[in-house]
Amino acid sequence: MADPVPTTRLEAVNRMISTIGVTRVSSIPLPDREDVNEAEAVLAEALRAVQIQGWEFNTDDEYELALVAGKIAVPTNAAQVAVPFYRHQKHITQRSDSGTMRLYDKTNKTFTFTHAVKADIVWMFEFEDLPQVARWYITIRATREYVDRMLAGGEGAIGNFTEQDERLAYADLLDAETDAGDYSIFDNYNAFFTLNRGVPF
Repeated sequence: MADPVPTTRLEAVNRMISTIGVTRVSSIPLPDREDVNEAEAVLAEALRAVQIQGWEFNTDDEYELALVAGKIAVPTNAAQVAVPFYRHQKHITQRSDSGTMRLYDKTNKTFTFTHAVKADIVWMFEFEDLPQVARWYITIRATREYVDRMLAGGEGAIGNFTEQDERLAYADLLDAETDAGDYSIFDNYNAFFTLNRGVPF
């Protein structure tokens, strides 16, 4: 038996529109189909909302951002860029510099740097660049939001996902996150502190 194929963006959109009784489509985008356009928009919203939380599959710690002509551009698909103070002994954030997002040295009030900077980054990926467990949760979340938006509360939906379906899909995503990150209770400072009865480490 063939291995299951991960959910595609087209399949996700078809799942969404089928819940309001609309015939599935063979390709997207379809500029003249408002129902399909709305489904794509809702899917994109869910895609952003889920990824911006930051997961093992879309984060990098200490990712080196290159210095080019004294400035450091923020990657266009970076949702969050954090540079802890301890790493470079200065407060670094991101700001627009003539329309381009760059790292900004708040300590010295300048966009100019003398060396590359290592940042912790949350990336924004395309739907089909995500692991299946994330695609499925996003599809369920987007479908519920789409039905609520199109059918005023979801009445009349056909085969719509329930809140329980969404909770189960989210639980699967959390399980995958735990497995990928090899987390334990000791990765949480509060838990560690409590177990050690307030003894700093």
